[in-house]
Amino acid sequence: MVDGCGNTSRWLSGAHDDDGNQACALLSNDGGDTWSSPFDIARPPDGVEAVRMPNFLRLLDWRLACFLRYRTSHLDMWTAMIICRDQSQLGAVDDGTALWTDPVRISPPAPGRHVLLNHVLRLRHGARAGRILLPIASPCSWDEEDRRGSDIRAWVLYSDDDGVTLQPSDTMLAGPERGMMEPYLMESPEGRANVDADADELSVRDDL
Repeated sequence: MVDGCGNTSRWLSGAHDDDGNQACALLSNDGGDTWSSPFDIARPPDGVEAVRMPNFLRLLDWRLACFLRYRTSHLDMWTAMIICRDQSQLGAVDDGTALWTDPVRISPPAPGRHVLLNHVLRLRHGARAGRILLPIASPCSWDEEDRRGSDIRAWVLYSDDDGVTLQPSDTMLAGPERGMMEPYLMESPEGRANVDADADELSVRDDL
């Protein structure tokens, strides 16, 4: 959530990970006590099966950015960024997709499953204050055919210029069993990025 704007996804059909989705948002003007009805912010464009996991971030120039996961195929899941064109109209209509720019792919090109999950983070402390971090999970190697994946690794897309450019981290974190699934980022008071994941293991990295 950012500035009273919550995020969710809506199934287009079925309720399985392989089914279609579109991204929605909700608004709150009372600190989260009450919320508006969901309204659409992004639908799958031609050639895309699903849009999921919207993550909002306020940019330094006060524009509202949203990072999402797009699925073109099983071997092409990618992260994109969209920017709100008119924040004053958010929630005014059920179909708010026209208020956002076209998606710009910010993760590496196909093949690869680059799975954005949740909680985009901007560091607030330390030497890297202002850096944007997006937690990503991917099978190793990226073009692995196994649908479940036997070696899931966590990494980040990061930006030091407020989202103008993003690049992958130099490291990918491995974990026990199937690996580092569903990575979640937190910031320590010293400005270090803590990466938590379904591997039930907390790894601390200060080079993200």
